[in-house]
Amino acid sequence: MYISLKSMSWRVSFYKANKEQPLIIKPADEDGYEDVDINGEEIINNEGTQVWQDMSEEERNNHDLFVDLRPDDEDWDIFLVTKKGLELFIRKYEKENAEMFKNLMNPPDADWAQVKEGYFRRKFFEWSQHFAVERDLDKTEFKVTNSSYWEYTIFNLIHLYKSFDFEKYALVLWGG
Repeated sequence: MYISLKSMSWRVSFYKANKEQPLIIKPADEDGYEDVDINGEEIINNEGTQVWQDMSEEERNNHDLFVDLRPDDEDWDIFLVTKKGLELFIRKYEKENAEMFKNLMNPPDADWAQVKEGYFRRKFFEWSQHFAVERDLDKTEFKVTNSSYWEYTIFNLIHLYKSFDFEKYALVLWGG
């Protein structure tokens, strides 16, 4: 699977890779694009970007949570994520959600007042356009929503946590 680094803003994706096969992660250059090839199946895309960027160096260097697979000269992140690491993502989302709702209930400034105003309009749009619930419920075993709202996105991660076979597969995080 190839993902273009130039055509996207920084985001996080999770991949499922069979542990019985060698994990192949290689930069590729086709037609002037910088790509990365991961021998996995993309299961969640653009999840946890802010949460991942907010991880401390201590957390990223804790092998009980993550195993760094980055080549030294690359400007992207690639880590194996343990079940404990995925739980950390979920707990950080939980904290971010609580803070977001606190600010929506009592906007601390004019910027949050504008966020509050647009929040419900966007929610209506997502529900009316079928983004809140995966359209094809049989499409993937791990994704339950296409919503980018943190309070929905966390359910993809919880579902992944409860259904991912960490014994048979490696959970690979790529960010770039």
